[in-house]
Amino acid sequence: MMTKRLFVALEIPAVVAAALDRLDPELPGLRWLPARPLHLTLAFLGPVPDEAVPALVSALETIDSPPFPLVLRGLGRFGGHGRPLVVWAGVDSPPPALYALHEQIEAHVLALGLAPGEKPFHPHVTVGRGKAVPGGRLHRFLARHAETPLGRFPVGGFTLFASVLTPEGAVHSREFHRAFPSVQSAADARVRDT
Repeated sequence: MMTKRLFVALEIPAVVAAALDRLDPELPGLRWLPARPLHLTLAFLGPVPDEAVPALVSALETIDSPPFPLVLRGLGRFGGHGRPLVVWAGVDSPPPALYALHEQIEAHVLALGLAPGEKPFHPHVTVGRGKAVPGGRLHRFLARHAETPLGRFPVGGFTLFASVLTPEGAVHSREFHRAFPSVQSAADARVRDT
C-alpha cells in the first residue's frame, strides 16, 4: 500500500521566514532550517494511504475561518540534554481563531478515521534541529532572543503538505491549499472593482 507522509500547516510568508533565517547562530551541532519550508504545523497526520488523500482534501475544503493575524515573538527550545533538540519561534498571544482552526482540522481528520499526532497543540515554528549543541552558547542565544519580535502576518488559509525524509532533512511539497472563503470573496470583490 502506497502512503504519503502528510501534515497540515500555515505557510510562513517569505519576508518573515527570511528574518528567521538571519537569526542563525551558527552553533556546532545545530542545523538552522532554510527559510523556504518554514511553517506552523496545525496537524501532523503521518503516513496516509494514497487512496485516502482525495477524501481528506474534500474534507479540508469544507473548513472555514475568519482571517486572523499571527505574531511571532521569541525563541525557545524543546528537548536537548541527550534528546533531539528543537529550536522554535513562538506565537505571541495565540488568537482563539488559531485554536479553533486546529480543532476543526483535527475533527475532520478523526472523522475520516485518520489519526492526528498525539502531542498537545503548542503553536510554534521550528527553526532549528540539533544534537550535542554547546549548552552555554545555546542558552545565551535563546535568552538574548526570548522576547525578540519575529514578524506579524495575516492568516488567510492553510496548506496540506507531503513530506519526504532525506539525509539532508525533510523535503515538503504542497498537496492542497485552502484559502478561507471570506478571503477569496474579498479578493474577488477587489478584482470586480478594478
